[in-house]
Amino acid sequence: MPKAFSDKEREALYQKFLDIGEECWGKYGVKRTNVEEVARLAGVAKGTFYLFFQNKEQLFHDVLKRGQAKINEMLNHVTDTTSYDDRDRFIRAIDTLFHEIKNYEWLNRLLCEDGDYSFLFDSTCETAAGSSNSAYDLMGLFSMPATVTPFAFAACIRSLFFLLLHEKEIGETEANEAFSLLLEGLTIRIYDYGQRMTLKDNA
Repeated sequence: MPKAFSDKEREALYQKFLDIGEECWGKYGVKRTNVEEVARLAGVAKGTFYLFFQNKEQLFHDVLKRGQAKINEMLNHVTDTTSYDDRDRFIRAIDTLFHEIKNYEWLNRLLCEDGDYSFLFDSTCETAAGSSNSAYDLMGLFSMPATVTPFAFAACIRSLFFLLLHEKEIGETEANEAFSLLLEGLTIRIYDYGQRMTLKDNA
């Protein structure tokens, strides 16, 4: 029978499970990770795992939620810079996010075409990479004109990050330059085109 934990012990073990979840996601992916391995790495019995999560999908869902919270904190830090206009803050935020994601192998797997994104989405896990609600919030954060749908915007952002998957084939320098160029083009399309359409509608 699994032991009882104090609140402090429970929180510490929960965070440890999330850390192990990130590690296993990066090494093996969602499908190849099993509960037995997670419990072994945590140094607890398999039954203890189920005191925290119903299944491994819930573990990875919580890993995503924690990752999204970190990303939101980072974006808020960037957008709190008042010396830049909306379009410059958008470029700075997405560029920062691009380079930050390079440090997280599990996020690279999430974005992979044949990786874990669709698997988790089918398990009803919403993610920042694909949630239209998150895209809508992000558009509002940078005061974007209503000329692009949240679905199209989310698809554009995710397409930009696909460059991470092919950085070795493209070359790191070339991939970084391509990302900057595509991001600049997307920004022009969103803000300049949106402004022209708004002026046209008001004419």
